Amino acid sequence: MHIENAVVETIPQKQEQEQRKEPESAPGKNVMKAILFKKGEYTLPNSVVLPSPDVCLLGEQGTVLVPQQNVLPILGVGNKDIRCHRCSYLLALKIEKPQLQNLAIKCPACGYVNEF
Repeated sequence: MHIENAVVETIPQKQEQEQRKEPESAPGKNVMKAILFKKGEYTLPNSVVLPSPDVCLLGEQGTVLVPQQNVLPILGVGNKDIRCHRCSYLLALKIEKPQLQNLAIKCPACGYVNEF
């Protein structure tokens, strides 16, 4: 499978309009947009870019991202870097931990499958 099979989940327009009426500081009202990956393996020829901390990658159980050699799998605008648990290869640069949910990244350097 290729990355083109991913599904982007967005907020319905009506909900989005209702959220604009509420103050931004309302507790529990933060909305995160998700890029949903169906179960399977996805080859990443390029980096997945998360343009803001409000965008996350969400996978069904059994979802594995497989970056090609010399590809930084995930690039964001947060403040955390994530490395392979086995060899310390850089898997995600500048993201927030909640941006990766229910998926795994296969390290292109050592082949270890890192689960998030």
